[in-house]
Amino acid sequence: MTLDYRAPFLPENIELSEADIAAVKNRKSGRHFFSGTVRQNYQAARLAVQPLIRPEQFFDDLERIAAGQSFEAVFLQMDKSMQPTASGLAN
Repeated sequence: MTLDYRAPFLPENIELSEADIAAVKNRKSGRHFFSGTVRQNYQAARLAVQPLIRPEQFFDDLERIAAGQSFEAVFLQMDKSMQPTASGLAN
């Protein structure tokens, strides 16, 4: 989603509540993500990961994932406050 520059998916064009964003973070499977309000799920996902993206090294970070590192190791390592807690929400 971070590389999708279509107007409906640009952060400045998305109006969702914190509850909507938290709900998408708690989806347990692709089946849950792709049911119901799929467009809203994509928009919420975009907003959920936006704070984790470091534009100057985003493609390098994607390469690290392609090389086998986990999403958590790549995108959550720099800011422990962004890591999910037992409830699934960031601290």
